[in-house]
Amino acid sequence: MIPLMAASAAAEIDSLPRESDSTIAAAERRLMARLESPVTLPQNSAPKRPSWHVWGIGLAACFVVFGAFAYSRFVRHGSERRQLSISQSSANGPSVPPTVTLARSADSLALQQSQAEAATLRRQISAIENSSVRSESSAATLRHQLQAEQSQRDQIVSERDSLSAQLSTAQAESQALREKLASSESSVGQQGVQVSALEAKVRLLDAALEETNSALDDRERMLALDKDFMQHDRDIRDLIGARDLYIADIFDTNESGKTTKPFGRLFYTQNRSLVFYGFDLEKQPGLKQAAAFQAWGSGSDSQPINLGLFYQDDSHKRWVLRFNDPKTLARMNMVFVTVEPPGGSNKPTGKQLLRAYLQIQPNHP
Repeated sequence: MIPLMAASAAAEIDSLPRESDSTIAAAERRLMARLESPVTLPQNSAPKRPSWHVWGIGLAACFVVFGAFAYSRFVRHGSERRQLSISQSSANGPSVPPTVTLARSADSLALQQSQAEAATLRRQISAIENSSVRSESSAATLRHQLQAEQSQRDQIVSERDSLSAQLSTAQAESQALREKLASSESSVGQQGVQVSALEAKVRLLDAALEETNSALDDRERMLALDKDFMQHDRDIRDLIGARDLYIADIFDTNESGKTTKPFGRLFYTQNRSLVFYGFDLEKQPGLKQAAAFQAWGSGSDSQPINLGLFYQDDSHKRWVLRFNDPKTLARMNMVFVTVEPPGGSNKPTGKQLLRAYLQIQPNHP
């Protein structure tokens, strides 16, 4: 109950005008002195039991003292807070809000980033335009090559048709002579010589036709390879437009002088890069199933230089090797391939194939 009465007294006091700290302190001292002073009773009076009136006055005095003490503490606390707030305000003075400074810094940083991104985009656009020009030039070069290959193919087809017609004629003549030989015994010797000559001619024509068909197959494979390079291989399109480029088709021959199944195509940018494509490398007689194909370079060094292992590009059915060490390429004048155990070897140990010389004048563009 006492806290409720003190709070009520403090609320009523808050509605009154504020007094100074010295006035409140003086009133507090007077009240405490009055309460602490002794009460004198008359000597002749007999002691009496305190009445309820006296107890009520004492209790009311305690309430008044407690309320005055609470009010003085509240006034002092409020005064100290006002003085502290005023001193802090006067010490800080006017200042720029921090949000304005942060906004300005963020705008400046965003402007710098936008300018840097714009410069980067301009450089990228310039590089793309240059690449587009080179690609168009490369495409034109490849179209000319395709036209030349197509012309050669048409010529080979014409030669094959001519040989086929000659073969048919020779076979017809041979058959006619056989029939004539059967019906005429008197001219057996002469006709036998003619038949032998015609049969020899037929064999020669068969061999020539076979070689022509093989050459036609090779031309068709190379034509399909050129089309595939132009359509799908971006690295080759970029190489076609480079300067000092040497392109070579590499074939091996057997003991009879005929070309074997494996062949390769070499793209060599002088002293800068080497791209080696191998086809049908695994289609060789006596080749183990788990063999690896390793490229080597030779030149001024006493030992062959290991250029790495070919990896198989299953999507285009070919073997691929890329080498881009300018210092090593500058020392080389020849490149060749060997068949090695899985994982490769430190030096050539297997059969050599697809040998190509690099000291040749560039032939592209």
